[in-house]
Amino acid sequence: MLSRISQSCAHTSAIILAVILILIASRTDGAVQAPVGSLNGTVKDPSGAVIVGAQVTIRNDATGEARSTATNNEGRFKFDNVAPGSYTIIVAQTGFKAGERAIAFEPRRPTSIEIQLEVAAPREKVEVGAKGAVVPNSEPNYRQIRDDEVFETYTVSNLKIKRDVGTLDLRSGRVSFLAPVINRVVRAVFVGDGHFTLTPAVPSERAYLRMIIERDSIDEAFEKAVFCFTDETYQEIKRQSQPGGGDSGAREALGDFKKRLRHRGEGAQSYVDYIVGRENEDAELLAGVYNSNRAGFFNAYIFGMKFGDLRFYVRPTGALPQMLAPEEVALINVDPGADKEGILYMAHFVDEYKNRTASSDEDKRIIDERAGTAFRTADPRRRRRTS
Repeated sequence: MLSRISQSCAHTSAIILAVILILIASRTDGAVQAPVGSLNGTVKDPSGAVIVGAQVTIRNDATGEARSTATNNEGRFKFDNVAPGSYTIIVAQTGFKAGERAIAFEPRRPTSIEIQLEVAAPREKVEVGAKGAVVPNSEPNYRQIRDDEVFETYTVSNLKIKRDVGTLDLRSGRVSFLAPVINRVVRAVFVGDGHFTLTPAVPSERAYLRMIIERDSIDEAFEKAVFCFTDETYQEIKRQSQPGGGDSGAREALGDFKKRLRHRGEGAQSYVDYIVGRENEDAELLAGVYNSNRAGFFNAYIFGMKFGDLRFYVRPTGALPQMLAPEEVALINVDPGADKEGILYMAHFVDEYKNRTASSDEDKRIIDERAGTAFRTADPRRRRRTS
């Protein structure tokens, strides 16, 4: 009897000991195995366009261990099973300066970051939809847009170009078109007697304009202007003008225009100077030429009497892509250091206000269905203006 009791106690003790060992092992494993999580982000260029195929590397600062991946068609990357700690993220892509970002990763907190790469001089990368990513300085059509000169000239009289709330009245003078690119004319120079007017579509915009220039509308005379477009401006002007007249003054105006848009100082003198300093009109025209199904835009660069560098943008994909703003119409006065420099007008199409469809939550993502690539997304949080 005592022998059986002794054997039973010994068996029970063995079971208790095994349970204790299991619990100890479980606690030990739990201490060693730290929680892991996912780290994701997006890579963009200076204009806010996503960069496809960028090489992204994440390096553990403590161990030196590194892993790499590439951004997908939406410019996104993701790393799974990332342990807590300090990491360095390195991003590289042809045509851009390499970018780095130091982060402290905590798996319990959702982590999504955005990395913006700077264009590497003197080359830059431009997404042109189905055509793919190209280096524009080596692309013949891009070089033509940048370097070509006057192709044909027309004499105009009382010709009005109306785009949304803005009207360009070409009272007399000449319009000289540059040579077509892939059978599309995309740039023109006006020299003569012109007048630009803009009346804001909504009361708040009129009040803002009155605060900036003490008037609730723009009324500006000019003698020179450059038009860049992918809409029907070429056909519209031809229908209402007469061939000929000579291109006197057009080459000088075009040269001045190129200097203004391509000037890159060591640093921006103002917020507006920073915005326009990121503009590449030639690349935008190239993208429009290659993507003929994309809605056309119209930009006017006006050499005004009161405002020497007035820029009127009508872009269905966002008037100021540098700001990632969804508004389609904008007017900027570029005059670093001056009191009236600033974004004078930025709003949706007037028809959207009439139809009550205007929204700051619009997504201005540009997608080429053939390439399956997204190029830009508007962020309504990055807003408005600074003079």
